[in-house]
Amino acid sequence: MHRDLLQLLNCPARDCGAADLSLEAGAVEEIAYRTGPVEEVREGTITCAACGRTYPIEGFVPSFEQLFPEELQDEAQYWGDWYGFFWQRGYRGFYDLREPIAHFIGRGIEVPDPGTLSGKELPGTHETLASHPLVTQAESVLDVGCGGGWSSLFLARRGHKVIAFDPSVVNVRRAKEHAISQGEYIEYLGAGLGFLSFKPELFDAVFALHSIHHVPDLGNEMRIMRGWMKEGAPIAVDEHIQTDPILSSIVGQLDQWFMREVAPRHRTLSAADMASLPEAAHSRLEGMGSNEVLSALADNFSIETFEARFVSLDLFTFMYYLWRDCDPEVVGPTSQGIGQIYDFLQSAFPDRTEYVSVLGRKADTPGPAMAELQRVQRTVTEQEADEHGADAAGVLATVELLNSTVRSKDKQIAWLQGIINAQQEELTRSQETVEKQAELLKRIESGRLIRLANRVTRKR
Repeated sequence: MHRDLLQLLNCPARDCGAADLSLEAGAVEEIAYRTGPVEEVREGTITCAACGRTYPIEGFVPSFEQLFPEELQDEAQYWGDWYGFFWQRGYRGFYDLREPIAHFIGRGIEVPDPGTLSGKELPGTHETLASHPLVTQAESVLDVGCGGGWSSLFLARRGHKVIAFDPSVVNVRRAKEHAISQGEYIEYLGAGLGFLSFKPELFDAVFALHSIHHVPDLGNEMRIMRGWMKEGAPIAVDEHIQTDPILSSIVGQLDQWFMREVAPRHRTLSAADMASLPEAAHSRLEGMGSNEVLSALADNFSIETFEARFVSLDLFTFMYYLWRDCDPEVVGPTSQGIGQIYDFLQSAFPDRTEYVSVLGRKADTPGPAMAELQRVQRTVTEQEADEHGADAAGVLATVELLNSTVRSKDKQIAWLQGIINAQQEELTRSQETVEKQAELLKRIESGRLIRLANRVTRKR
């Protein structure tokens, strides 16, 4: 962390936000970067004079994680463990687009994607967004939810001055370590939206790639983030907004086939090897902000460009590559085939989507692509309403079935109670009869004894 970063920050505590921060540097190092040497604080403390809170700096990264609620702590832990497993196994693709990615390492398969072995940066929507004229002219860029830092490193290599943050402090410390090794100066913060505060109108551009769907109350956090941007500054977003139900069903079947027919042939890691991976299938805040992405963008920004796409079948190319015993010749044709399927789906359902790629701008006008965004937003809202309606109908049907079952059981209970009552009455009558018979026997026996006594007396 360079000392000047402190001048850009306010106290991140929600109940404070004061600008009076001070730095106590415990260890300082000069690091040689591609753009020149920078003196950075490796260990130290940031103190807020207003509220008295202190925030540690470790591994060149300030951390505000002490402010996180439990759910955000869990989220940070999950992704720290997940990406940390890749890091430990030597697969740095989530930290650097020039490094290999082993997509199924979490399933014990360490085979890397052949498309990540060239040493060149992977193309994708991030490149399209970064090539927009509004972005290319930006100097200072904020990278929101940077994860392992691949996006911030990508932006720094394109000449931007990048400040990046993510709730997983361990991840951003690894990202900082890797950026230093690559000679790229990037400021990293262990922070999350809602637990970070910058001075107003600071950034020339903002990037949020695959990150804000984890953010609760996204509309409010987007409004706050808008205040950190200069007037006219662009915001580039690539984000998941929903999962297509048709593709989800297909993927479910493909996954069963893969685990049955393909994975056993390539699995090299044991359960013990993978013990450090998170046990949960997904993180605690996964999808928390998905249904707010489009509305948060529409409410706060002018929409310059908008593209929608499907993604659920993206990994099938790699699955097929493994099934064909890692034959590189199948990669191109399979990828093209998946692209054709996506095109057919887009033609058949033009307003349905899973991912959106949006370039917005801090301005008061709607922007040329606002209508397209809002059209997709209406479709998504209608689909969610249909799903909720179906869910509600299903719940009502289940309740009615349960009520019917209860009524049936009540009748059975009443019938059984009648039988029990009748048996109880019969038992009572039987008991009375037994008692009467006992009394009669007692009298008979008493009579016998008296007669016997009389006979004995007469004999005397």
